[in-house]
Amino acid sequence: MYVAVKGGEAAIANAHRLLADRRRATAQCRRCASTRSSSSSALPSTG
Repeated sequence: MYVAVKGGEAAIANAHRLLADRRRATAQCRRCASTRSSSSSALPSTG
């Protein structure tokens, strides 16, 4: 890839790192939500 701006390669690397961090955070949130919903379904119904 050709980058014509000084520091452009570092900016691209930082953007990739940021996106990877966001993807990991989103995956962790999904896991937490699925764990909470499965554990709450095991509680007895009061209704």
